Parts: sequence; C-alpha cells; structure tokens
Amino acid sequence: MLKAIFTQSYILIFVLIATYVLGQDPMSNTSVQDSIFPLDFSFYKNRYSEKDLLCKITDNSGDGCDILYGTRNMRAILHGIAYRGGANNYFHKTNKRRNSNPLPDDGVKNLCSEGFSHAVYLYRVNAESMDSVQACDCIKGDSSTMKYSQLDYFDTTHIRNIIQMVYEAGVNDDKGPVYLHCWNGWHASGYISAVLLKQFCGYDEWQAVNYWDLGTDGVNKNERYQKIRKMIKNFKPYPQYQFHDTLGNLVCPSMPEVIDSSKLYIGLEHLVLVPEAIPIDYRIVLHNISFGAGESSFSNIHRNRDVKMLLKALKTHPELSIEIAGYTDNSGSSSKNKALSQKRAKFIYDYLLKQGISSTQISYKGYGEQRPIYSNRYSSTRKKNRRIEVKLLKNISFVK
Repeated sequence: MLKAIFTQSYILIFVLIATYVLGQDPMSNTSVQDSIFPLDFSFYKNRYSEKDLLCKITDNSGDGCDILYGTRNMRAILHGIAYRGGANNYFHKTNKRRNSNPLPDDGVKNLCSEGFSHAVYLYRVNAESMDSVQACDCIKGDSSTMKYSQLDYFDTTHIRNIIQMVYEAGVNDDKGPVYLHCWNGWHASGYISAVLLKQFCGYDEWQAVNYWDLGTDGVNKNERYQKIRKMIKNFKPYPQYQFHDTLGNLVCPSMPEVIDSSKLYIGLEHLVLVPEAIPIDYRIVLHNISFGAGESSFSNIHRNRDVKMLLKALKTHPELSIEIAGYTDNSGSSSKNKALSQKRAKFIYDYLLKQGISSTQISYKGYGEQRPIYSNRYSSTRKKNRRIEVKLLKNISFVK
C-alpha cells in the first residue's frame, strides 16, 4: 500500500498536482460514444479485489494471488478488459531464470485458465522462446485457448494493434481480458497503460504521465524516461476505437485516495503551471542543457527548450526566486571544477538578466563535482553530470 508523505510540502504538491494533473474525473472529458458496454465486468474486479489503478494483484516478487502466479506487479488498467504487469522469472520459486524473458510457463497457463484471451510481451528479447497459443481448462467450465504475441511498445503500428485488441475485448462477449507485460511491470507496460487510459478513460497528457510515474514504484529518475513521458504526451486517441462508459467507473479504475507524491515527476513544466505545488529547496534538473568537457557555455542559448521554459516561468511568476546551480563531472581538480561550474551557472544567469529577469529573482552558484546524478565511470554518463539545476528558494503565495 502506498504511504502518504505527511509533510506540508508534499501534501501540498499532491493536492495541487493531483487536482491539476491527475484531474477530478477523466471520464467527464469523454465525448465519443461509439460503443456502450454490454457486459458485466465486475467478475474480474471482484475476483482480483481491484480497488484502484495502483492496486497490485501480484506483488514485486510475484506473490499475492496464486491463481495468477507467473505474473509480477500485475494491476488492472480496465476492469475485466486489460491488465498490465511483468513476468515473474527472477523471483520464481521453482523455475528461476534471468529477468529479461517472457512469461514463465505457469504464468501463461494461469492466465489462460483465468479466461484471458490474449497476452502480449512488449520486448523482443528471448521472444523466440514463446509459444503463440496456450490451451487450457478455463474457469468458465470449458476448454479455452489464449494467444501469446510479441508486440513492440514503441512501434506506432503495434500500439494501434494493442488498442484494437483491447477494444475488441471490451465489446465482444466471447473475448476475455488482455494481459500486457514487460519484465518488471513498470516502464513499457506502464507506457501502454497510460496510452490506454488516454484512449478509453479520457485521461489528458498530464494525468497519463503522472499515472506512469506512480506506476514505476519509484524507478523513474533516469533521464532516459523523459522519452517515455514525451511519447505519452504525444499520443492521440483513435476515434474509431473509443467507447463511452455510461456507468462512470464501470471499467475505468479510479486513482487511489492516498498517493505517495514523492514518486511524481516534477519538471520545469510544473514550475510554469503549478509552482506553488513545488516544495522550497526542491531541485529541478534541466535535462536539455549540456556542456562540453571544460566548456562553460553553448551556442544558441535562446533556442534551448529548458532555457525558454525557465524564462517563461520567471516572467509568469515574478514572485519566484531560484538559484541556478552549475555542476561538473569528476574530471580535473576540485578547485577547477568548482570554478568551471560557477561559470556555467553564471552563463545561464547572465542570459536571463539580459532577457529582463530581475536579479532579485535569480542567483547562481557552482557546486563542482558534488551530487553526481549519473555514474562518472563512463563517458556516456559522465557528460550528463555537466549540468544545470534550478533550486527553488522562494515560491509564490498559495492564496492570491
């Protein structure tokens, strides 16, 4: 169960970002009414005790529901229609193997026995070991088969195929639920789930992004996940595969009432949209700013996405006060790194001053090689420590 962070700052950030970003009622935005649900989806909801979108049916070790053993971090996306999760390989009690594999045999068999019509493996690694069809005795009391396919979570054609698959499972009596899985049940399956919530439950881009972050169990800090967030934002629903849920939350699970807001991603967008929700001293990494080795500036600063967004935040909210923090990797002496990081921070500071930002709003400081956020061991990651962060010093008033 997720725990609330009972500090004033995090309660504030949850209330504001959850209200603005997660939204009060995503289904209220759904206008397309192509299909009305004719089925009773409460069977699986009750069978698996599906309380909300983040409620796990099987846990990180694959335990918690013996009839679905072989899955991992399994959660409902749409009650009785679509589920997400991982494959329980590394933690398997009798058939342990590497994590980077499709479902173990008992996972496939158990899903089939539970009446699932299709399972989809979202990675290609070791997909050749999969059996495309599983036959079983179903809980419905007859024999059944389940298809098992490999589709790429990043391929637009495959995403459309998944959406169509889920749509058909929702409107056809003879099709059981779909299980969409990666390895851990966090990133790729979370991405597909966010897409499905935009497609079928009326989620907007920020509601979907924050759902993805919350579903990673905190494994969402690496810069590479910015690409997934961008993909979620850019996805546009297909009108031919939408349906309207006439009974509110009949198939669309709600978000839990209590959320660990520390797992939410906070970026420059929030500094523009809801700065009052960001705790004082919170640090935001400007991922789109990078420096060459030994360099303290870069060309075309006026075109840099992060610089433009930071400028917008400061102009929109003149009460804000921030520190521009410069950093280096661990190459060279500490004293030289400190001086270089100071120059990098001042480079951004000087540009903002020239754009009309008051010196009462901004300050700068160099931290050298302190607080690396990536490994300095490899050149590919070391260069990402040559960065700029923004530290919030003074926020806008919550009550205007």
